[in-house]
Amino acid sequence: MDEFGYDVEPAPTGHPEVDDITYLYYYHNGASGSLSSDAYQDSYSNLSPHNNDTVYRCVNDTLHLRVEHNPDSVPVEWIFNGDSYPFSELSFLLPSVDTLTAQLVLHYDNCPDTSTTFIVVVPPPMFEVCHDTTLCHGAQLSVQQPNVISYLWNDGSSGPALTVDSAGTYSVTVTNLGCRAESDLFTVGVYPQSSVEFGNDSILCELATLLLDATQPHPAQYVWQDQSTNTTYTVFEDGQYWVVITDHCLGASDTIAIGYLMDFTVDLGPDTTLCEGRTLVLSAGAPFCDYEWQDGSTQSTYTVRYPGTYSVTASNQCFEHGDDITVEYEPCDQELWMPNSFTPNGDGLNDLFLPVFAYPDEVESFEMTIYDRWGMVQFMTRDKDQGWDAAGVPDGVYVVLVRYKSRGHEPRDVTGSVAVVR
Repeated sequence: MDEFGYDVEPAPTGHPEVDDITYLYYYHNGASGSLSSDAYQDSYSNLSPHNNDTVYRCVNDTLHLRVEHNPDSVPVEWIFNGDSYPFSELSFLLPSVDTLTAQLVLHYDNCPDTSTTFIVVVPPPMFEVCHDTTLCHGAQLSVQQPNVISYLWNDGSSGPALTVDSAGTYSVTVTNLGCRAESDLFTVGVYPQSSVEFGNDSILCELATLLLDATQPHPAQYVWQDQSTNTTYTVFEDGQYWVVITDHCLGASDTIAIGYLMDFTVDLGPDTTLCEGRTLVLSAGAPFCDYEWQDGSTQSTYTVRYPGTYSVTASNQCFEHGDDITVEYEPCDQELWMPNSFTPNGDGLNDLFLPVFAYPDEVESFEMTIYDRWGMVQFMTRDKDQGWDAAGVPDGVYVVLVRYKSRGHEPRDVTGSVAVVR
């Protein structure tokens, strides 16, 4: 130990230490008459730093300083952390975290030439041993440690955490600047993942049931849409059904909508007779069905234009029903009735004069004109459903002329009279 408290000893000869900082050569600068030693070898890291560079060592390492290739035997001086040593080779123990300075001074003809190296003493990796553990699928296994600058996992990844997708044995090696590596081996289990799949939304037949099963092969808790907590749920009616599964990890959930097809009837009505030229729309009347009429058509309705028997079959995944109807046609003579008086006094009774047809749907055209006793037009309409309220005319008898045409018949004129009595 020297007078400054450092452990100083000559470096071993014949086999350079891995912790050497060795100055390989110096050269003569003829222009200035000085010698330079700014190139050297850091044997620990195999780097070739230059003047004012920094190297790293670990606490409790021994640092060896050495000068080689000094053919002119230029006087050498090491200044280590401010203390001078006139030796070519030195060794120092690095007991604590610190930043130190090593300067090599070559005294050539009283012209000193100095090269400086900074030594940063760092603590070794403080690697806490990992314990065997069980994680969720896809979780991060983290071994981030203080004083660690690099990680190497058994799969080649280099981050402080590893994503675990399967159970197995894992290893990691950590290192620090200028220090040794630390490794650990541990076993990781993976909790099973919960999963539930009810399938697509479904339609069930009337009175049918559906068992929804969310059972997991590992411990878990279950909550259904009605807050029940069984592993299964039986569906009896329309609705949306869901379950939330809670376990060690993310759990799982699913939702399904269930509808029901109820039984139905098909009724085309009683057999009937229509006026010639009329049509009749038949409706199968059952929703959510496929339809087939007597001629192979597949709409839910069918328009009858001719006499005959018409039938339909309605079916779905649950039920099938059908019906038929016979439709006859006959010529129909249109009849028209006109009241001979009315009382337009605003009492809501008999306030309008309106002709009545026996077959109003057969009327293709219509015109009604009301005249007074002098032949003056008092009212006219082409709407067979619009009556006359005698507004603005006095009581009395008025002439009525109705012109209309029914389907399949020639146009007709009907005249009459009506008395306005208030």
